[in-house]
Amino acid sequence: DSIYNGADDDASGTAAVLMIAEAMAKRARPARSVAFVLFSAEERGLRGSEAFANRPPLPLGAVVANCNIEMIGRPEPGHERKVWITGRELSDFAAIAEPALRRGGCELIDFALAADLFAGSDNLSLARKGVVAHSISAGSLIEEKRLHDDYHRPSDEVGKLDIAHMTAVIGALLEVVVEFADRQERPRYSEKGLEYVKSLDRR
Repeated sequence: DSIYNGADDDASGTAAVLMIAEAMAKRARPARSVAFVLFSAEERGLRGSEAFANRPPLPLGAVVANCNIEMIGRPEPGHERKVWITGRELSDFAAIAEPALRRGGCELIDFALAADLFAGSDNLSLARKGVVAHSISAGSLIEEKRLHDDYHRPSDEVGKLDIAHMTAVIGALLEVVVEFADRQERPRYSEKGLEYVKSLDRR
């Protein structure tokens, strides 16, 4: 049919946010508050996340990190339970997240497009404001160095999602959120990351 259901991009991320929120509501309160946010109109110019960043409902200086969840439902065969993070060289976000992902049964891997995709999702709106903000994904064609064939097409259907993989990744992402909420030290941009964030003001 002609309906763009967006099952992987990004209903999978939306499902993750809702399930992590539900899981955290049943746990002891973490040291920090956690805001669960669902942005719209990313493909139309990051409109939802820019609105949030420009008129934040909480002080952005108090935001320790933004864990933006993108496309976690379509792993390449052999890459189940493998996770990648955009722009990992820009901060220590990935280094902090990696042990938490491992505790949750997932492995952090590299993806050739990860550096370029840092500027392609809603994390960018918060990065522009100085927040350590990265996208986490768990799918696409890692070996072929591209996103899957149903990306931004009506064929991105729920029947093509790997639910077992998604469930495992969401459990691991819960560990990541708890890690950032409970740890004493804030994540920080690297020198390269600080230069990159400064360059965003000129774009």
